[in-house]
Amino acid sequence: MAIIYSYPEKTSPSGGDFLVITDSEQAAPNKNRTKSLTIDNLASYVVSSTSGITGSGTLDTIPIFTGPNTIGDSFMTYNPTSQFFVISKRLQVDGDLIVDGRGNFNGDYLRVNCILQDGSGLSGTAGQVLSSTGSGVEWTDNTATGTVTGTGTTNTLPIWSDGPNSVLSDSQIVQTKIDGGTVFDLNAVTTTAYTPAINTKLLDCTATLFIVPNSIISDCPSLLSEDSNTSSSPLCINV
Repeated sequence: MAIIYSYPEKTSPSGGDFLVITDSEQAAPNKNRTKSLTIDNLASYVVSSTSGITGSGTLDTIPIFTGPNTIGDSFMTYNPTSQFFVISKRLQVDGDLIVDGRGNFNGDYLRVNCILQDGSGLSGTAGQVLSSTGSGVEWTDNTATGTVTGTGTTNTLPIWSDGPNSVLSDSQIVQTKIDGGTVFDLNAVTTTAYTPAINTKLLDCTATLFIVPNSIISDCPSLLSEDSNTSSSPLCINV
């Protein structure tokens, strides 16, 4: 057998090319017999015996295992210009997520299904709102200046039932319809000093305001003469 280096050299072998080897696993007297081996056989042996990884991918794309020993492209890429990692699908985090930089959310919505804590690690109580402290946020009662709470009845004008705490409730003024028109019905106490055939309601303001349904303005003098609480500048409205 000729010396191996005396054969012509081939620098680009093919998978089907043969190599000459000696079989060291054969027992005597056949040990080290000369045998042949293809390049493909050798490549498969190297991968399997050394847990080698095969596969291909796209530039700036994070790889992912597509099989026990193969990799391919994931849906996470790197943008060298912005220096951002871009995730084109969903990201699920089962452990803690700590973000020391800025956050920017531009999706359709942000859903929070857990307790939301403020900068002091407090979860707040029912009815509280997150309020800015200038340098962070904190849970505060929903009665701060400019925050109005309370309940009311449809078509009823509101009134401050607890002004200092910004709470509204129903007043005595109700919007209603009479003879096809919309009017305000003053459900206040009826004046006892003046009782015409049709009920008269009294609204106390800077000048006393009389609402005189189905009456005439000339009724005002009789109202003034019968009501000792009337101010010096009354206003009488005919409705």
